[in-house]
Amino acid sequence: MKFTLFGEHQGGEGNVVTFANPEVLAFYRTLPFNFRESVTSSAEAIRSRDPRLAYPILRPLLQPKARVLDVGCGAGWFANSVSHHCGCQVTGIDFNPVAVERAKEVAEALGLSAKFQATDLFLYAPPEPFDLVVSLGVLHHTDNCAAALRHVCEFVKAEGHIFVGLYHKYGRQPFLHHFREMRQSGASEGALFARYKELHSGLDDDTLLLSWFRDQVLHPHETQHTLAEVLPVIMDAGMKLMSTSINNFAAITSFEDLYAEERKLRDVAEQRLERNQYFPGFFVFLARQGGGATSSLDTKPYVEHDPLIGYRYIPNVDLMLPRPGGGTYHFRSNSHGIRSSREYAFKKSPKITRIILCGDSMSAGQFVSNEHRMSEQMERRVPGLEVINLSLEGSGTDQQLLLYENVGLQYEHDIVILMPFLSNIRRNMVAAREGVDAKTGAKVLRGKPRFELVSGRLELRNVPVPFGDGGAVEGRQPAATDTPNTFLSRQKTRLSALPGMPFIKQIAYFLIPWEPFSEFRDPNSPEWRLMEAIICRFKQSAGDRPIVIVPTFYDNYVRYRMSRRYWQRFETLEQMPGIHVIDLMAHFRKLGAEAVRCFQVPYDMHFSIYGHLVVADALEAELRRLQLLPLSVGDGTGTRSTVIQGSR
Repeated sequence: MKFTLFGEHQGGEGNVVTFANPEVLAFYRTLPFNFRESVTSSAEAIRSRDPRLAYPILRPLLQPKARVLDVGCGAGWFANSVSHHCGCQVTGIDFNPVAVERAKEVAEALGLSAKFQATDLFLYAPPEPFDLVVSLGVLHHTDNCAAALRHVCEFVKAEGHIFVGLYHKYGRQPFLHHFREMRQSGASEGALFARYKELHSGLDDDTLLLSWFRDQVLHPHETQHTLAEVLPVIMDAGMKLMSTSINNFAAITSFEDLYAEERKLRDVAEQRLERNQYFPGFFVFLARQGGGATSSLDTKPYVEHDPLIGYRYIPNVDLMLPRPGGGTYHFRSNSHGIRSSREYAFKKSPKITRIILCGDSMSAGQFVSNEHRMSEQMERRVPGLEVINLSLEGSGTDQQLLLYENVGLQYEHDIVILMPFLSNIRRNMVAAREGVDAKTGAKVLRGKPRFELVSGRLELRNVPVPFGDGGAVEGRQPAATDTPNTFLSRQKTRLSALPGMPFIKQIAYFLIPWEPFSEFRDPNSPEWRLMEAIICRFKQSAGDRPIVIVPTFYDNYVRYRMSRRYWQRFETLEQMPGIHVIDLMAHFRKLGAEAVRCFQVPYDMHFSIYGHLVVADALEAELRRLQLLPLSVGDGTGTRSTVIQGSR
């Protein structure tokens, strides 16, 4: 037996249940929400406003060709905006055919490929899941918002996201109560409209204003909800809350704090009414589908393509992300696409000593929150010091040079710190590196620029870097990437995982130090000569500023007796005026067995929070030894403070 609450719906096997409200449909047929006077004015409004400005939290997800579903798309503002500005593959669904027809007309006027369908969301069955499902101000107009929310979660692929907006129980009530009192006192619909127009004075299109008034004041049915109510629903659907407007999309450190924050929304709404300001009591949240085998993969949702560097951090990102082994970390970038929780002026105060830090994921702080990184720790401990951390995860020293020349040199600075990871000697030689596709979890090749050393001169190749992934790893050429894929490398990985191997390695490497990067053996190897040339150009670009080179390594270098040929190579660079080289190994050895804690092993190879603290200690001590950090530095208050060498 089929059971339906709205219309004569067909579809699927077994019972068909819908919680669509027929009164809501009849109401919005007359005038859909967010409906403008004409197709032309709608198209112009879409051209003039990028949706990522309204919802910057979505910017990492609105990548070209991402599959996006807009549930309850109405007249198509969001769907067509995303299609126009972001190049996404967009589908919009709504149960109102009047609204869907307008959405199609606007898409045609803009020459967009967005698709629209008049259908009930409870009966909609997409041919394949979406990367992002958006539903703004729709689900609370159904007869069962929780069921609608669960259904929306079914449209998302593994690691995909939903972005949902609902009326808030506390924040919405003052607005509703205000207009309810006006009705009870005998106010006409015209008086209600005049009052709403007074509150929402920013809308200048009369048809648009009327559609908003009807939606906010006259609609026949809505429900209101809290985050505390919503969270169990999405968690039960396998989703994880990532961010919410309730705390201005800041990092989520405590649900109790979020619940306390949402209880304040009633006071905010009442204050807005007193000031004659529009406040609908609306909140949004971003959640990610956490299931699937790819949940532990780092898909880097915070990067976008860059034709020169290969990729870069997206500006104004604020995300809580999963960490290998459990837990989360906070990733935040500023308005210039630098991973930092603060902004930096291009011109610095004379009282400020400023460092530009260049490196890869070790110094970028992969899987470590912004505030725990070495750069932020140094800023906190040394008065008057600024450290602009330009490090980019997965980058080669060649990409770091291009970042310094095209971004770093815009900022007035005193010192350059370059922290090459040992494997960069291989990264510099290739035009692609292995990555993880954010949509499928599959390993793919991602293009990068590279230099060739021709008659002693660096010549840039593979620029502009092609957009998109370079294909599946299985189809790559052997020299296309620095990730070894030989039979021997695979066997070595298997052997390393066997029980007792750490003890065997300790004995074997004591007798014969292991050298993972044989390219450092010969000072005339093509790999070292290229690395040396890149660092020489770093110094040329830096001019009179000193460059401090700090080679970094992974945990085996503190566990076992490893070859030090890499240090012999880098140490020779001090023959160049203005270049200093720091040996981190000496500082790690002082820790003894504790040095292993400096890495996120066994879950990951990068520096741990403790490791960033140790490296910050080492950098501060070494910079003072080199007299690159003055003993007296500005403390930002207009006074001078004396800093004793080696103190904190």
